[in-house]
Amino acid sequence: MKLKLRALFASVRLYFFGRNKREILQKLLLALIVFLALISVGFLLYVNHVDFKDAMIKQGQVQLLSIARSEAQSIENYILNINRELEILASDYPVHSGLLSNRRNNDYSKFLDSSYRNIEKLVDGIYLIDVQGTVIDAAPHREGVLGRDLSYLPDVNYVLNNYQSYTSKIFRTPSGQQVIASLQPIFESGKFIGMIRAVILMEKINLLVSHINQIDRVHAVVVDNRLTLLSYPDIRYIGKDISTVMSMVTGGRKNSGLDSILYKVRSGQEGSGAIDFLTLGYRPRAIKSLIAYTPIRVEENLWSLIVVMDYDVIGAPINKNTRDNFILAALLCLLFTFLGGYIYRGQQKKAELAITAASLNIINKQLHLELDERRRIEKELHESLHARRKPQNAPGEPDKK
Repeated sequence: MKLKLRALFASVRLYFFGRNKREILQKLLLALIVFLALISVGFLLYVNHVDFKDAMIKQGQVQLLSIARSEAQSIENYILNINRELEILASDYPVHSGLLSNRRNNDYSKFLDSSYRNIEKLVDGIYLIDVQGTVIDAAPHREGVLGRDLSYLPDVNYVLNNYQSYTSKIFRTPSGQQVIASLQPIFESGKFIGMIRAVILMEKINLLVSHINQIDRVHAVVVDNRLTLLSYPDIRYIGKDISTVMSMVTGGRKNSGLDSILYKVRSGQEGSGAIDFLTLGYRPRAIKSLIAYTPIRVEENLWSLIVVMDYDVIGAPINKNTRDNFILAALLCLLFTFLGGYIYRGQQKKAELAITAASLNIINKQLHLELDERRRIEKELHESLHARRKPQNAPGEPDKK
């Protein structure tokens, strides 16, 4: 019993206090490797998420900027075509004859109607105006237009005084429509005899970008250099200041990113960004969006086209990528944990075997010591018994041999 207790105490002492430093260092190293592996997986997951997110944002911005450039060029070409049409019309002899005679006739009315049909997608009407600023003819023909004095209008007054082609700023008609006017002076033998005036409805700018607005969660906005909305899918906001609308939908909350981009838009710069911007709906909201903006130059006017895409369009694949990476990372962590546990159990088993072997060695030595002690005791007992069995001599007698 004592032998078993000694062996047990020896095993416990060896297990807790008798491990060699190499075994402890191996286990610490194993734990450190597993920990670093988990940290590395987490770091790689984060780096992959950031890189994928940046790549998706950059790709989206590049695509939006490409669309914006293409559409801006298209709008510029439409306005230029209007001006070219007015130039051609201003050079027609029947038009000159009509202005010189100061009366309407069918000869130039045909040219006026033909020009209007060529550009009616954007133009609300074309007006032939004499040197006093009076309307001689118009296409399409409208009651109450002929004979009207338009000399009080800033754009008409500018051409009457400067004899130069002119594209006006945005202004509001008596009917409340937001328009711009493009005017071309007419000369006969170097003498100013009148002008051709085309009125462009801002609502019709929406027609030029309508195909963009048909893309799911993408829309286009056109603003001038005063940030006035020239085009917006909801025509109720055309003519309003985009900063005012943004302030209204955000409750006046400051947005430094938006302010920076709007400054660039006003100055005619090109670029892209990811900010809170106007989204579509009966009540516009400011949500995180990708935007790209590029300038539109119409004569002396500087406009900008902004193409907006809801961030959720790229947010879905970003979230999917993050989810897939998380699942992969979780599997790798489980694998590392399993391998670490497997290696640890192997080391543990080796340690237990070593402890068992050491315990058996101690027990074996103890047994040998006890056997030696038993042999010694048996030898002493044997000698003692032998000594007692020998006959003893009487006093004075010699020993018997």
